[in-house]
Amino acid sequence: DSPMMLRILIILFLFGRSMYAQDGVPSRWSASYEILEMSVNNFRYFAGDVAYTLSEHQQLRFVVMEVALSERHLADDVWSKIAEGPNLTGYMRGYEITLDHFVTQRFYVMLNAAFIHLDFEHMVTKQQYRNDTFSLGTGFGYKWNLPILNERIFINPSIPIRYFFNPVEETIMGTSKINAIALAPSVWLFIGYEF
Repeated sequence: DSPMMLRILIILFLFGRSMYAQDGVPSRWSASYEILEMSVNNFRYFAGDVAYTLSEHQQLRFVVMEVALSERHLADDVWSKIAEGPNLTGYMRGYEITLDHFVTQRFYVMLNAAFIHLDFEHMVTKQQYRNDTFSLGTGFGYKWNLPILNERIFINPSIPIRYFFNPVEETIMGTSKINAIALAPSVWLFIGYEF
């Protein structure tokens, strides 16, 4: 149930924040908006995160994904490996906690835990497929401040790789297909501001 998962993720986020706030490192909040996935999906709804710097080498992020998946996105072999063929639209909702560990000043590796909801519909046959799953994963990213614009503005390309505990099953919908997926990599590009 997604409201329960949202509560659990918020509690984990606040617990992690309080656990690390005692080490004397000044805290720094940031918020960012995801522009790559959103641009492919006509900026329908919202994807972004709120982050809290735990220490010089760690940050905790709460990522929200509310994305209307366009037919163009789902039919494109480059952007989407989850579907093949025309006439599919979808919706993705996800709530994720990510712990980033900076290996260098900018490059980081991550651990993540999430609840992901996926909904697909064939526009002609009206067939539907739904999948709800918890996931655990890893990944990497690169956070780069843009001092030319403002030292608090940053870009953050991020590649999370999630394992779905309830894998997406292969499903034929009209002349299109939802592919079986248990391991789901994503490519995100966040632009944000540090407070």
